[in-house]
Amino acid sequence: MTDRRPEHADGGALPSSSPRMPYGGQAVIEGVMIRGPRYAALACRLPQPDGQPGIDTGIDLRTEAIRSPYVKRPWLRKVPLVRGVVSLYEMLTVGLRALERSANLALPAQLAVPHLPLITMAGDDEPVAPPPAADAAGALNGPLLWGTIAVSFSIGLALFVFLPHAIGAWLTKLIGSDSAWVLNLIEGGVRLAIFVAYVGLIGLMKDIQRVFAYHGAEHKVVNAWEARPLGDESPITLAEALPFSVIHPRCGTNFAFIVIFMSILIFALLPNPDSLWLRLGWRMLILPLVVALSFELLRLVGRFRNARLLGLMVLPGMLMQRLTTRAPSEDMVRVALTSLDAVRAAEEEGEVRSERLDALGAAPLAGGLQQAREVPA
Repeated sequence: MTDRRPEHADGGALPSSSPRMPYGGQAVIEGVMIRGPRYAALACRLPQPDGQPGIDTGIDLRTEAIRSPYVKRPWLRKVPLVRGVVSLYEMLTVGLRALERSANLALPAQLAVPHLPLITMAGDDEPVAPPPAADAAGALNGPLLWGTIAVSFSIGLALFVFLPHAIGAWLTKLIGSDSAWVLNLIEGGVRLAIFVAYVGLIGLMKDIQRVFAYHGAEHKVVNAWEARPLGDESPITLAEALPFSVIHPRCGTNFAFIVIFMSILIFALLPNPDSLWLRLGWRMLILPLVVALSFELLRLVGRFRNARLLGLMVLPGMLMQRLTTRAPSEDMVRVALTSLDAVRAAEEEGEVRSERLDALGAAPLAGGLQQAREVPA
C-alpha cells in the first residue's frame, strides 16, 4: 500500500488525521513524559555515577494516574471554552510534576525530595517519609518550586503582556494613531518578536538543546503512533519511529502562536481607555477567553490537520518548532518509546509500572528500584 503520509520540511513524515487515542506530552530534563486521558508516563535517562563517566545507568520509568478535574466531572470535556481552561490547568500540573521528578533525578542523591502531590501514584497510597531537612537544602521541594513558578509567571506576564502593550502604546502614539487595531497589531508584533528572541536565546544553552532534542523525540514517537493503521496495536519500534518528523501540529509551540494571533483579534474588540493600566486590566480579564479559544482552534488542527485553511493558520507555529526541537539521538527516541509503551499499557490494560530499565528500555535492571539511587515518590 502506498504511504501517503505528508512529508515535512525537516525530511520526516507527518501522519494524516488519526482516530486513535490522542497522546501528548512534553520533554523534561533527560527524558520524556507522555500522557493519555487517565495516565501519564515519565521516562528519564539516569545520570552517570559520580566519577564513573561513560556508564549508561539505564532508564527510570514511572506510570502515574492523573488527578484530573475530568475524572469527577467528565462532562467538562464536552463544554467548549471551559474545557480549554481546565485542560491548560491539567497540562500545567502534570507537566510541573514531571519536570520536578526529572530535575530530582538529575540532582545529587542527597538533594532528592518528595514530589508535589499533583498526581497520585496509581496503586500507591502509602505515605512516603520525607528526607532529612539537612539533605533537602537546595533541592526542588514544594516551596522552592512554587516560588520559582510564581517568579517565572510574573516575569512571563511582564515580558509577554505588560512590555508588548507598553511598547505598542508608545509606538501607536508616536505615529499619531488612535486605532485599536493598529495598537494591537503593533503589540502582537512586539510580543511575537520577544517570544522568538527568547526561544532563540535559550536554545543556545547546551542543556536546553538537549531538552529540545527530547522534544523532537517525543514528537517522533507520537507521530509514529498516529500514523499507525487502526488494528495494529504492536509496540512501535525504533526503526519505525526514526523517519518521522520532529514537528507536530498539536505542539505547545503552535498553541503559543495561536494565543498571540488570537490576542490581536480579541484585544482589538476591547474598550480602549486612555489609561495604560485600565487597558492592561482588560487584557488580564480577557486572557482566559483567549486561551480557551486558542485551545479550541488547536483541537480542530489536530482533528483536521490536512485542511489547508487550518494548516495556514498554524504554519508560523510549525515553523517555530524548528527552534524548539532538535534532531534526537537514537537513545533519546528509545526513552520516548519507553514512555509511550508504558502509558499505552496503563490506558489500555490498567497496567502501571515503576521500575528501572536497562539502557534500551527493554528489561528491568537487576534489583529494580533498589539497586539504583532512589528518588522518593
